[in-house]
Amino acid sequence: MPTIEVKISAGLEYSTPIMCDNEIKQAGDIYLLQSGSNIKTFALEGNKIVNSNIINIPKQAYSDKMSEIIFTNGFHFQCTPCTKVLIYNQGYKEINTINADTDKAAEIFIKDNNIDSKPLDIKSVETTTETISKAVYLFMTQHGNLLLPYYQEDKGSLSFICVQQ
Repeated sequence: MPTIEVKISAGLEYSTPIMCDNEIKQAGDIYLLQSGSNIKTFALEGNKIVNSNIINIPKQAYSDKMSEIIFTNGFHFQCTPCTKVLIYNQGYKEINTINADTDKAAEIFIKDNNIDSKPLDIKSVETTTETISKAVYLFMTQHGNLLLPYYQEDKGSLSFICVQQ
């Protein structure tokens, strides 16, 4: 019987926030507590936020290379270097190819019942090699992307960064 090899090149670190229904959960908790169940989330389809479902891969992967991206609004997350972020007016770019001086993320938000986006400055992108591999989690959606939520309490606003895994 032939073997099929699946290579996971993009994964999110345990504490990465993911919107499930109307609740923000951590990537690792979703894997540990809801692996295999139907998980409702949101994705980007064209210029609309749509209901989507997470399609779980019921296995942890490990990576010794991790990247952290920090945005000027305070939001940050860790992932593998090949995880793609939606860059304003450019499309998706792998974290390891983002230039914090020139690239700007697409910050997505809801305004007057429509979605809008604006450029969001990237404070830094740093890739490190871990001495001990870290667990990472892959969450595919039926739309091929995932919206990571960031709630700014001082502004009372919720915005999203769109990633592809």
